[in-house]
Amino acid sequence: MDKGAITQKVLGKALSFLGYRVRTRKELDQRIDKYLGVYKALSEVDRNDVKSLVLVSLEEEGLIDDKEFARIFIESKTRGGRVLGRRLIENKLVALGVEKDVIAECLNNKLGEDGELEGAVGLVAKKYKAINTSSDFVIRAQRYLMSRGFSYSIAKQAVDYLLKRP
Repeated sequence: MDKGAITQKVLGKALSFLGYRVRTRKELDQRIDKYLGVYKALSEVDRNDVKSLVLVSLEEEGLIDDKEFARIFIESKTRGGRVLGRRLIENKLVALGVEKDVIAECLNNKLGEDGELEGAVGLVAKKYKAINTSSDFVIRAQRYLMSRGFSYSIAKQAVDYLLKRP
């Protein structure tokens, strides 16, 4: 099979992979490596050429955009019942291959301290139906929020708010 045919096959598989959800460049790069593993006769230089052709083609079409991926990811993780804190969102995006400056920009645009505090309060109120003033509750609630990626100061403010509200 010639390099052009292999490129078209891998491009088709990559488009199918992108059909499920938006992906980062790193995710796509790893998947293309997996697709190219089938072609044993292909030299390493040809594999790199095919991979770069596919990635460039997808970028030109606007199908790979780490900034857009980060924006969508942050939006999905800051609303609903399974809210995540800033730290955990940042860690997940780094693991998915998004650059730190892109993450910081998107987080600052979407998630201010007020938005993060609001999400933390909603999460604790949902998790703990009975809110009491015992130190055990305070520690458990703060620990829960911190496990969801919220900073200690946000966790403390959220629990204090819930204890003081009427």
